Amino acid sequence: MDFNKIGKEIIECVGGEKNIISLTHCYTRLRFELKDESLVQKEKIDRIEGVLKIVNSVGQFQVVVGNNVTKIYNAIMSDTKIEESKVETASTEKSVFSKIVDTIAGVFTPCIGVMAACGMIAGLLIIIVKFGIISDKSGTYQVLNIVGNTATYFLPIILAVTASKKFKTNTMTSLVIAASLVNPSMIQLLASKEGVLFLGIKIIPAIYASTVIPIILSIWILSYVEKFLNKIIPEVLKIVFVPLFSLTIMVPATLLGFGPVGNSVANFLSYIYSSIINISPLVAGGFLGGLWGVFVMFGVHRTLIPIGISDMMAKGSTSLFAFTGMTAFAQAGAALGVSIKTKDKDMKSVATSATITGLLGISEPAIYGVNLKYKKPMVYGIIGGCVGGMIAGYGGAQAYAPGMASVLTLPIFFGNGFTSFVIGIAVAFIVSFLLTVVLGFEDSVKEEKKEIIENEDSPTLKRSVIYSPIEGECVKLENVNDETFASKAMGNGIAIIPKEGKVVAPFDCEVASIFHTNHAIGLISENGIEVMIHIGIDTVKLEGKYFKAFVKSGDKVKKGTTLIEFDITMIKEEGFEVITPVIVTNTDNYLEVIETENKEIKIGDELIKIVH
Repeated sequence: MDFNKIGKEIIECVGGEKNIISLTHCYTRLRFELKDESLVQKEKIDRIEGVLKIVNSVGQFQVVVGNNVTKIYNAIMSDTKIEESKVETASTEKSVFSKIVDTIAGVFTPCIGVMAACGMIAGLLIIIVKFGIISDKSGTYQVLNIVGNTATYFLPIILAVTASKKFKTNTMTSLVIAASLVNPSMIQLLASKEGVLFLGIKIIPAIYASTVIPIILSIWILSYVEKFLNKIIPEVLKIVFVPLFSLTIMVPATLLGFGPVGNSVANFLSYIYSSIINISPLVAGGFLGGLWGVFVMFGVHRTLIPIGISDMMAKGSTSLFAFTGMTAFAQAGAALGVSIKTKDKDMKSVATSATITGLLGISEPAIYGVNLKYKKPMVYGIIGGCVGGMIAGYGGAQAYAPGMASVLTLPIFFGNGFTSFVIGIAVAFIVSFLLTVVLGFEDSVKEEKKEIIENEDSPTLKRSVIYSPIEGECVKLENVNDETFASKAMGNGIAIIPKEGKVVAPFDCEVASIFHTNHAIGLISENGIEVMIHIGIDTVKLEGKYFKAFVKSGDKVKKGTTLIEFDITMIKEEGFEVITPVIVTNTDNYLEVIETENKEIKIGDELIKIVH
């Protein structure tokens, strides 16, 4: 493989060196920031030797090339005038829109699960009281009702934690700022008829319980205040005086400025969204129900989450989560159609699994792993989602807590419009399924070499084993929340949710490469099997924090040798998934790559069998 030639062809196809603002790379892909993406010749890039997939993420044009990424990157750098300093800072030189999307994802994504859980408790209580199972006067109801409303009421405190991690500022200080806003004494003080003066300035009366934007603005400003204080306060005094001045400055500043401004912005967003919905809920439902899957593809769907939450906090419910929930069911229906129609046995399994995860509210495996591959099922899913969304919009469907729509989260939609929501998700699923089965698609995935493999006793076959490098829970690759891994563009394999932060050698091998952030490693066995172990999703952004490598490129190690250790707790607290794909990157060299069917795996257990 001529890496210099590949590099030149890629540069030419992305519009030439003059079209490149910056270039970085992670363990599997080249990440371009381009001046004009219309100059990109995508079809030509797809045909370049070594290119596995193209990913268009917000702010970046990514070319997935697998284990050869460093070699191709180095070839490009040696053959162009792209400056090294420019490349190294590219990860922070994002467009404003990209930064907004990244910030929203970092702040809101970690807390959606617990908010949905509390919403489900509140929804279930409404249902069981309605049917007379328990009384709303009973102690049981009152305790659970408090639990169900807690995440919403103390939302500023929850967001203070996630925002502090995103803006890299002190979490304890952030928590106290948020707690001050929802302190019952503060609420009572701000509600007084006489009004409150702080240093002669009148504080605008407001209630900050259940608010979103004020605390995010406050913690963002805190990150700059804290940096300034850390520069001017002597090291020996920082532990007390940095939080002292931070709190003394930020709590009053929030009450006097950021809080009222944030509330005004939130109310404005809610007003704009409500105005659009009021014009035609049917059209709005069809638009969001159909195109949400497209928003997911481009990673821009997270920008709408604050609008939905702001609308919900202002009115007690929102139609946004009800409308967008159609996508998962529609794409699941299309995936089920693929599983019935395709002749490829592996794809049947992938599509069936994607259908189940879709019904559980996770649409990515169906979108990336199945429907986009065949193109038409993706379109059928959009149509189904549109029809379901129109029904939900016409019937006034609402969500009463944030959360992704699924068969398990139906209680958060219980209330006005619940019937239309249930009918909508059912129609979205059925329409997409029927269109896929009746109109069909081009089943171009080939069933290769299956007859040979089925003969287990064939003397011409060789079998090798990859042993588990990690202890944990096994997950099918198509269920990984990353399109490159889920689509198997890098190769076949399996993913593991680790129980212990340790990776060992899965066989006797040579370390082919280890990324400088230590989050990913490439290995080559003695008989040529190439394996990549990628710890977590997007953990390259941690820049090596919480990872420690015990080997280097070129080292030869024995099976069971510790390769990398990582801190599971800290990685999760930073908002990253620790699920770890183990991929055979030269899958095409073998007749079959067969992953284990075990749900739990220990280090040294058989993980993948290779037939060659």
